Amino acid sequence: MELIYLTDDIDAVVERILSDNELDNCGLGKRKVTRCLKSFSGDEIACSVFFKKYALRDENNIILESTLEEAKERWAKTVSEAENLFKRKKGRFLKPSPYEYFRELYEYFLPAGRQMFALGNTYVTKATYTNCYVTKIEEDSIEGIFNAAKKIARTYSYGGGIGLCIGELRPAQSKVSNSAKFSTGAVSFMELYSRTTGLIGQLSRRGALMITLPVSHPDIEEFIEIKHNNIDKVKHANLSVKMTDDFMHAVMDNKDFTLKFVTQHETLEKTIKARELWNKIVKSARDSAEPGILFWDRAVETSPSEVYPSLRIHSTNPCGEEILEPGGACMLSSLLLHKFVKKPFTNEAQFDYELFSEMVKRGVRHLDNIVELNMDRHGLEEQKKASQLGRRIGLGVTGLGDMYIALGVKYDSAEALKLAEQIMDTKRRAEYGASIDLSIERGPFPLFDPNKHFTRGFAATLPEELIKMAKLHGLRNVAISTVAPNGSLSIIAQCSSGIEPIFALKYRRFVEMGQKEKKRFIILHQGLARFLEVHPSNSNGDSWSTDLSDLPNYWVVAHEIDYKNRVKLQGIIQKYTDAGISSTINLPRDIDAETVGQIYIDAWKEGLKGITVYREGSREGILLTDEFAKLAGSPTMDTAIYCVRAEGGDKFYIMISYKNKDIKNPYQVFVLNYKRSEHDSFIKISNSLIKMLLESGVPQKRVDKYITRSTNSLAKLTRFISLSMKTENLEKAVDILEDHAFVGTLAYQLHDILSKSVAVKSVVCRNCGGSNMRMEEGCMRCLDCDWAGCT
Repeated sequence: MELIYLTDDIDAVVERILSDNELDNCGLGKRKVTRCLKSFSGDEIACSVFFKKYALRDENNIILESTLEEAKERWAKTVSEAENLFKRKKGRFLKPSPYEYFRELYEYFLPAGRQMFALGNTYVTKATYTNCYVTKIEEDSIEGIFNAAKKIARTYSYGGGIGLCIGELRPAQSKVSNSAKFSTGAVSFMELYSRTTGLIGQLSRRGALMITLPVSHPDIEEFIEIKHNNIDKVKHANLSVKMTDDFMHAVMDNKDFTLKFVTQHETLEKTIKARELWNKIVKSARDSAEPGILFWDRAVETSPSEVYPSLRIHSTNPCGEEILEPGGACMLSSLLLHKFVKKPFTNEAQFDYELFSEMVKRGVRHLDNIVELNMDRHGLEEQKKASQLGRRIGLGVTGLGDMYIALGVKYDSAEALKLAEQIMDTKRRAEYGASIDLSIERGPFPLFDPNKHFTRGFAATLPEELIKMAKLHGLRNVAISTVAPNGSLSIIAQCSSGIEPIFALKYRRFVEMGQKEKKRFIILHQGLARFLEVHPSNSNGDSWSTDLSDLPNYWVVAHEIDYKNRVKLQGIIQKYTDAGISSTINLPRDIDAETVGQIYIDAWKEGLKGITVYREGSREGILLTDEFAKLAGSPTMDTAIYCVRAEGGDKFYIMISYKNKDIKNPYQVFVLNYKRSEHDSFIKISNSLIKMLLESGVPQKRVDKYITRSTNSLAKLTRFISLSMKTENLEKAVDILEDHAFVGTLAYQLHDILSKSVAVKSVVCRNCGGSNMRMEEGCMRCLDCDWAGCT
């Protein structure tokens, strides 16, 4: 095995990047890729993500930048030019020059992805600098429903993600004034928004969508269970329930709870046991990683914009950290916490509070400049208006896990909690001070009212000296702080993401080295690589053990950390953050539903605005048991049943049996079609499967037995797919299906279903084959290549 982070074998890594299909015809050559790799210390994943997502491209899709440093120069030039958009008051000039002021900032701070891509990009004019928005279904009507879909599509076309609440839509079986007589319900329209998301392309990704529903809506049970054990339902959206304190108290006291919706025709009410609904939410979250939880009363109660009617919050962005008004937008960025550690990995390591405070101030100024630069880059007029009225920004942090390690502090320790409080208090004071300074210089946000702003919520908890100064001079921004998940950003920054612990210290990756050869590599977490540069040997002077068990005890990873500590840490950070926090608690496969429920209750008690959990493997299962399993010949196996239309509209029932309810281990497939369809394509695919199986070493006698038992072409096809499963040749069979998988064919449907088993086999990435998979806000994401399963 070889170490390929900080590798000496640059040439081999260069060839892999150049052979990546996503980077074809982009003008990359060996020299440009080598420069990029060296700038990232040989980090192949960071280099690939930079080229695919953030490097500047011209009108012919040619990549023009070789390094992140070149991109930083582009950002600094553009953001410094924004200084000219504001009238200067006497004596207020940036020192050093505006360009140097922001260029230095970018050594300790990174803008969010849309900014990294679009700042100074003259080749793409219809691209927003904003990662996230919220929209509203303005009326409970067909026009309102489809107008929302139109707004979502327009937002995606400009590069933004979006969130909406479907709570305005009446529940199923309520009266309507059209020929249908009764509504199909709020949940029935989720697929429309999900499919819209899946259709609109963005460079190297798809649009992102969050759908929320109040817990009091009569359709809440259907909403909760729509994705339970079925990853094909509403697959382009994350889901969250808007919890109320009344509901949580009813759960705690085991009382009844009323679901209610009022229309012009009627009032619909249904009384349920709160704890029964709670158990459904918890079970679905445990089994399927959704829905997430939003403590909506807490969000409303603490929102600094709630005193302004046009800025009252409505839903969240796709990852849940930004709680926004209809049309609301937020400019995001993150400070790289590990960069503020002086003398890292030594006994003299310290956090540089003075430097941190300075860069917080610069970060606020950067974001306020971006708000101005983006005024004419929103996809919708309502988005521009909301941005003008509130000038909302979201300054976050990332690399907390790496910062703790660099300081020699254990993530789940009392010292870590104390340190987080000190850092976040410093951040709050600096960022609100910076917003006051900008208000003096440029004026407050247009709706600012000193008599209202500090009467409630987060603003009322600010230090007294800040409130006094803000009342006198105003605030430039209605809200300032957040914590985003920072998946791709942290890959570029080469650190742990957001406030998450380090996910793994090392992991395996299998790389194709030719048509028949795969080579196994070991990749180290970047922070560990930095540590080994300072400490090439352990305290005894010996080389570190292969399993890294002799590392200092402050080296802990996600699965070793008690969830109670994670909730407490998030609670502390939330206390100093005016928006929300995107963070996922990763749990072991054998965690029970009761523990998941307790996590949610603890989060509510700690004052969190929302929380997401991911149980290992919960996104891999889509199994349903059914009497059809007997038809597949395996009544003791769990079987997933799919009803699909194919081959001219015929209805096919596809039954896949799995060993031990594990989607990674399909055992056989059975397809039922009452018209007894016969198609030439079935014969062609079967012949290709037979050839593949014989070449793979399956005995001729066994193949002949399967041919004899096949009564028609469809039976023959399914029998040889089953034989491929049993002989560990499923991946090759899926490749054959893909060759014949034209839209509308059975091969297309079979490929769509079976490719999921290949994708999660050994819990590896479908894109790069890496094993470093994690769940971030309801989406399986590969930390090797940044592939996301829901995009």
